Amino acid sequence: MKIEELTLKQNPDGGYGRFHSMSSDSSITTEKALRRFLFLSLDKDFPIVNKSLEYVKKCLNKDIIIPDRREKVINWDVFEELMFSAWLNIFQVENDKVTSTQMVWKDVIEKSIIDNKFNISEYKKQYRITFGKKGLREIGSYSFYLVSLLTDKLTLSAKQAYFQYIMEQGIY
Repeated sequence: MKIEELTLKQNPDGGYGRFHSMSSDSSITTEKALRRFLFLSLDKDFPIVNKSLEYVKKCLNKDIIIPDRREKVINWDVFEELMFSAWLNIFQVENDKVTSTQMVWKDVIEKSIIDNKFNISEYKKQYRITFGKKGLREIGSYSFYLVSLLTDKLTLSAKQAYFQYIMEQGIY
């Protein structure tokens, strides 16, 4: 999809309808648009990108509630904060809430390193201590959002252990 098409499909608020989940009545989501901007090497100062990132900031601050179906198997509020913060981080948008979210997840990941290895059982424990018991399962430790949010934030030893884990697991 060309920039011109993306511009025409963009809503006045900067979004593209649903953020994360596809519906049969739309060919694009806000997240797909952000991914396209990234692949086209458009930065945060490009007008269409800036407008979308302003939308994401409003979503992060809960000024806008995305129209997506709220999943019940995970803590959707934690997932949204992670997702929005990751996209703002990818586009290098400085934001106090993003920084705060990074620090919380940094702590969870770093406490999940045991004997210089990432320990999934410890991650699940730290996740529940930090985010509570809401949701049937934890947000995946190998999530694209988590990896994107923590770029250059972990200590060297944690980064090495987490990287090794991600290389074995892959990114979802």
